[in-house]
Amino acid sequence: TTIRNHSTKPAQKPKKRAKKKIIPRKAAIILTPKARSFFQSLLSGLSNPDIVGIMLDYKQSSSSPRMVFSFDFVKMDQLTEEDEGVSLEVLE
Repeated sequence: TTIRNHSTKPAQKPKKRAKKKIIPRKAAIILTPKARSFFQSLLSGLSNPDIVGIMLDYKQSSSSPRMVFSFDFVKMDQLTEEDEGVSLEVLE
């Protein structure tokens, strides 16, 4: 004898989550005047016109429980919607 379980509800397809656009309330970092001047001098001394900015990143250190900051020059095609821009100009 074979016993089958007949459900009255059709099988539901798993819902796909829509990717939410992240809109930060304020800048993720606040540059000190010294850091702002440093990054401006780095950008002004470049000979490559394709570079549009500097990407700051931070990760957990592999050797300690601290966060480690790094930066790299970026081109326009390397930026995504999740990247947040911070002006190097002081707007008052």
